[in-house]
Amino acid sequence: MDTTFSFTSSLESHRTLFSLKSVSGEWFSSDASINSEGDQHIGTTSRRQMKLSSEGVLHGSFGGTEEAGATTVRVSPSFDAFGNVYFGIYVGVLYCISSGGKELWNFETGREIWSRSLVGIDKTVFFCTMTTGGSDSNYIFALKGREFLWRNETETISSGFYSSPAIGEERTVYSTYHDGHFYAFDPVDGSEKWNLQIAENPENSAIAASPVVGDKGLIFARAFYGQW
Repeated sequence: MDTTFSFTSSLESHRTLFSLKSVSGEWFSSDASINSEGDQHIGTTSRRQMKLSSEGVLHGSFGGTEEAGATTVRVSPSFDAFGNVYFGIYVGVLYCISSGGKELWNFETGREIWSRSLVGIDKTVFFCTMTTGGSDSNYIFALKGREFLWRNETETISSGFYSSPAIGEERTVYSTYHDGHFYAFDPVDGSEKWNLQIAENPENSAIAASPVVGDKGLIFARAFYGQW
């Protein structure tokens, strides 16, 4: 998509607040995220992370000098309590930039990142990897700042994690995998607490939707062929 739009939410007065076109040869490639100040952050096919005000004024931009394709930002960014922005790109690098667009650190995974980062209250970052156009083992990572904490490698071969992780009781980290399994990981060392195959059909077992943690310890997940 080469244009991003902003609308009012009122059904009676809904109108376009602004529209913004991307740079020629570059497209918006991720969903937008809204930070605590009301600014919109959106990624592009050239590793650019743009920061727009609610009126559509460009408040900052990171990256954007790379050739479109391999450096595509596939997923919407996440934020920590200090306003820092976390996002991954197609070639498997996770970036952390300040709210002003300065790179603070990056971490290379060797796999593609289509998973939105989960940032804990202690700034621990959890995210997953995947492989398009084939199958391989994939990973869920935990970092704190630029410090590597742990990595758990999947036992099964698959396209990987389309979904983003969620956190629940006792800070357990949950994630769904393309092979139809639902996983629970220990947040301290990354060890697997348990896994459950929720998609019974091996030919249509993909899970791309992220898990949702509700009240009373309930966890919701949806499989490719409609099982909930």
